[in-house]
Formats: sequence, C-alpha cells, structure tokens
Amino acid sequence: MSGRRVLFLHPSDEPYGADKILMTMAAGLKSRGWAVCVAIADDVPEGWTSGQLRLAGIEVVRAPLAPARRRYLRLVGIPGYVIRVIRARRRIRSLIREVRADVVHVNTSTLLAAALVGRPGRCHLVWHIHEIATRPRILSLLFRAVPVLSADRVIAVSDATARNLVPASIAR
Repeated sequence: MSGRRVLFLHPSDEPYGADKILMTMAAGLKSRGWAVCVAIADDVPEGWTSGQLRLAGIEVVRAPLAPARRRYLRLVGIPGYVIRVIRARRRIRSLIREVRADVVHVNTSTLLAAALVGRPGRCHLVWHIHEIATRPRILSLLFRAVPVLSADRVIAVSDATARNLVPASIAR
C-alpha cells in the first residue's frame, strides 16, 4: 500500500471512551487510505475493541505493552514491571519496523514504555491523553510529564486534561 502507516498502541479491550475514540480514529484513517495496525496489551482478555476493529478490517495484534496497572505497581511488583517495560520497548520497536509505521499513536499516558522506543524509521510519536492521574504522586508526575517530554505531538481529550499535563517549558 502506498499510503501512510499508523501503529496504535492501546492498553485495553473494552467498550469505554478511549476504546471508542480509538475505533473512530482507526476506522477514519483506514477510510482515508492509511494502513492501520492496532497493538492491544496482551495482559487483558480479547474483548469489544479488538472485535470491532477486526469487523472494520483493521489489523489487530496482541503485544506486551506493559501498561501501568495497579497490580504491577505495588512495591513487590515493581521489579517485574521494569522487566515488562524493557520487553515492551523491544516489541514496540519490532512492531514499528514490521508495519513500517510513519506514526505511532499511544492512546493513553499509562503506556510508559512508548517513551523509550526512540524513532525507528523516523516515525512520529503522538500521545493521546484521556485521563487525569493524581495518585500516587510519583506516578502522576510520570503520566503528566512523559508524554510531553517524548512526543512529537500531544492530544488531550479536554482542556482540563491538557492543563493537567506538565508544560513542556517546565518538563524540559
């Protein structure tokens, strides 16, 4: 295909707001001639999002994306989470090369591994922020700063969400 290529990274597989927004964006880009691939975290069961994407003819892959979930971020789980992030970085870089992505679209601030992938193939990194994280404070700071520090572009779903992000002038 001679169009643009996008790889979406998404942590869940349920019929909630971020999932529905992802579905709308993926289908819209596909209808405009983009090659679209959606990587969904492999630590959740198959569900609504992957089913709807496949019905729309969109490629879906399950991948170790290391979303920052409470069950991984308890004190005893931190070492395992760090290993998950390293594996996720490797797999995301591999996916970027496999699909020859022009754009990597991270559909939440909880996919911290996306900040570590660099720019394989000179792809652009876009973070789409749907949430306002306030606790725990150290993670809140990461979720608010990492997208701003690592992305070519940050999209926030609301003014309140945008205001919650650490401004680039402070974060850099």
